[in-house]
Order: sequence, then structure tokens, then C-alpha cells
Amino acid sequence: MSSGENGKENDNLQILIVDDDKSVAATLANALARLYSTKTVNSVSDAMEVLETKNVDILITDLNLFGESGITLAKIARKNDPNIEIIFITGYASFENAKVALDLGVVAYMTKPIDVMELFSVVEKSLHSRRFNVKMNAFSQSISKGVNELQKHMNQVVSIYGLMQKMNQTIDIIDTVHLLFSELSAITNANVLVMGINCLGYSDIYAYSAVKTITQDTVIGLLANFWKREMLRSKLSILQVRDHAYPITLFNEGSEELLPLHNNSCTLVNSISIFGEDIGFISIYHDVGFDIDEPVETSFYILTPLIAPALYRGYLEKKTKHLAQTDGLTGILNRRTFYEILSEDIVRVIKNKMDLSFFMIDIDFFKKINDTYGHLVGDDVLKKLTETVAATIRSRDTFARFGGEEFTVALPSCSIVEAVKLAEKIRVAVEKSAVEVGEKTLKFTISIGVSTFNVKDETISEQPDVIDSICETLVKNSDFAMYAAKQNSRNCVCYFDNETKEARKSENLN
Repeated sequence: MSSGENGKENDNLQILIVDDDKSVAATLANALARLYSTKTVNSVSDAMEVLETKNVDILITDLNLFGESGITLAKIARKNDPNIEIIFITGYASFENAKVALDLGVVAYMTKPIDVMELFSVVEKSLHSRRFNVKMNAFSQSISKGVNELQKHMNQVVSIYGLMQKMNQTIDIIDTVHLLFSELSAITNANVLVMGINCLGYSDIYAYSAVKTITQDTVIGLLANFWKREMLRSKLSILQVRDHAYPITLFNEGSEELLPLHNNSCTLVNSISIFGEDIGFISIYHDVGFDIDEPVETSFYILTPLIAPALYRGYLEKKTKHLAQTDGLTGILNRRTFYEILSEDIVRVIKNKMDLSFFMIDIDFFKKINDTYGHLVGDDVLKKLTETVAATIRSRDTFARFGGEEFTVALPSCSIVEAVKLAEKIRVAVEKSAVEVGEKTLKFTISIGVSTFNVKDETISEQPDVIDSICETLVKNSDFAMYAAKQNSRNCVCYFDNETKEARKSENLN
């Protein structure tokens, strides 16, 4: 800033720390004073006086100051100087305060006790952003002396703004990541970009190259050679990356020639944070010895915190979709989603002239299990059945909880003979399984009804009402066969005979 801007004194003050707890303010000031000029105050009024008379690059303020609002102070500071960087600290975190912080463009939202090393990292990033914004204003004020440089920086701003607009229009997390990588690759001219995300229960690694082809081994090698603290802070382990514990999604848009690992060096890396929590990192790799341009580096550090909301939204959408499609207890598909997939399977088998078989599975005497041992044990039985069936069926089969103790399996490209054999295999596996109840072992059995949709030579309409009718028939016939199994002393498999319209035990199938 110039000495006369806003009538403030040019005393090189960089950081103003505001906290009504004098010991906290002093601790932060002492930590930062080794590298930066600092000043501490304990009230909003004192802080406002400093903001009005001195140059402040970074404001670090508690959210609650003797009943006064740190958010109000932040708004005044931002109005007084649009380029000031603001860091919130608080003894407690809340979604409402985090949202206000995001709306204000706050660079960080940190909870007490403050990690000093993390604070240094946040302050350094804030100074990068501050210098960039102040430089942009200086260029604007002296446009006649630096038109070319101003245009260059304006192009960067427009590029970043454009990227944010595009990312805000994406919902699917894969689309969001791919868009980010392609745009950032163009800005940085990087060989490889790698991003690790640990958000809302998902842990994923993504990698992109517009130069040459990269493989999972390439990504593992890059992370192992250039491991940074950002990876640890987002709770991602290099050992688990090596063990393939995280899915690695590759975006290859360059030549088919493999990228040589030894020629690449990590030139930029930064954490991705939202609501005061590190949810990942992003790293950029160039040729060994590549000298990154300062404007590109500055743009990278400015861009990183801006992409966090879009990434978080993508994972929130992914989690919401997963919860809507699955059964909360067992984790397999719910009834509604099962019907959607079954309809798609029926359309495919009609086109390919294949059979589709269907299981209705019911736990024998399940009410007695609940009444005798309690519903928690009943839940364990449901989970054990899910585990056993999932381990026995084919990878292309669709498994779902139909309701209560009833489960369904759709088996595309599976004849009645093959289906009954698999049903018997499931029945035996369940019979051999057990649930631990204290010191006792609880065994249970199942009854399975099997039906098959036979695709004949004649053309079958793929209209929705026809598909729905086929679905209903499969369910009805399997249900009929399953109840026949119940009447045949349970713990058996019965199938629906399409010719006789009768239910028969599995051993009667020729």
C-alpha cells in the first residue's frame, strides 16, 4: 500500500490479532512475531481504531469478543480495505459461522487450540493472496505504465473466474474434478496433476495428464517421491496408496507414450480446506529443474481455496445419492433402486434374447429370532445374510433388500437351471453361517423362491408398461415359489415352473 492510502500510517504493520483472551492473543503474536510484524488488541473498538489508522494486511480475530461479534469486525475491515485477508479463530465451530465465513471470503476458519504450524501455513497463503490483490490494484492505478502486465494479470483473474463459474455448474464429482484438472493444466502447463480427497467418508486419488499417458503406478511413484505434509493433514496415507486402498481415477488426454517417472518433479502443492478442515491436497508436476512463473504460482495458491466448495458439493451429492439408493442397515440397494436396475436388465436381455432369473429370499422364523434375542441380534442376522449372499452371487447380479427380512437378487443371462444351482449354493452357505450371541452361536436358515423370464424368438415391446409388467410377474412368481418353500418345511429352494404354473422343489428340476 502507498503511504497515503486511506490516510493510514505506513508502519509496515502486517498482522492484527484480536482476541478478548489476552493470553491467546499474546501466544499467537509471539509465535508470528518471529517472521511478521504483529499487533494485538482485545476489543472491537481498539481493533477498529487500528484499522482506521494503520496498514493491516491480515486480520486474525476471534468470533466472540466480550459479547461483540468478530464477524461484524470482519465486515467492517473488508469494507475499509477490500483486499484485507481475514482468518477466524473460535473456541467452537458451527455450520452457521462457517457459512458466514465462506460468504465473506475468509481464507481460514480455525478452532482453538490453534496449531502453530498450521497457522504459519495459513498466514503465508494469505500473504500470497494479499500481495496478488494489492498488486492488481497497483496495476489498475498505474495502467499507463504497465498495460501489458496488467492485461496478463487480468487474464488470470478472468480465467479463474471462468473456472469457478463452470465448476459451479457441475454436480457429479468426476465431472468437477475433470474440469478442474483440464483448466489448471492449461494455466500451469503441467505434466501431471494429482489430487487426493478425504471427504464425507470417501477417500479418492485423482490424476491428470495432457502430455503423456500415466498409470496407477505412475501416480503412486509420484506421491511416494514427493510426499508433502498436505497429504498427512488430509489423513491420506502413502502406505495405503501403495496398497491400492484408495481408488485412483486417471484422466489421460495426452499421447499414448508412457510418462517417465524420473523426469518429473513436484513444483507446487497445497492443501484443500473447507469449514476449517483439510479435505485433501493438490500437487503439480513439471520436468525436473522447471522454473515456475511467479504469476502462475500466485494463481495456484489463490485458486486452491476457491475450488473447495465445488469439490465438497460434489461429494455431498455423491453421498446423498448413495444414501437414497441403499438400505441403511445392510448397505445394499434398496427396493426402489433395485426396480430401476431390474427394468434396465430386462431391456438388455430382451435385446440380446437371453433369460433373466430372479430370487426372493426370506429368513426362516425371523420373528422368533427377534422375539427371542432382540432386534439388535435380528439386525446382525440380516447383516450376516447380506454378507453371505453378496460373497456367493456373481459380480453382474443385482442384490437388494426388498423389505423386512426379504431380499431379492436379479440374475441377467441366467437360465432356470443355473439359477436354482446358485440358489442352492446360497442356501447351503447361509445354513453354514452363524451369528455370535454372547457366548452362544445362533444358526439360521432361509427359504428361496426362483422365477425366470424366458425371452422367446418373438419380438417383445420395450415400452415402460411392458417392462413393469415383466417385473411384477417375476416378483409374483418368485414370491409364490418362496411361500411354497416355506410350506415345504423351509430351508429349501423352490422354483416357479412357467409351463405348469406350479412351484416345484429344486431337486425336481431336470
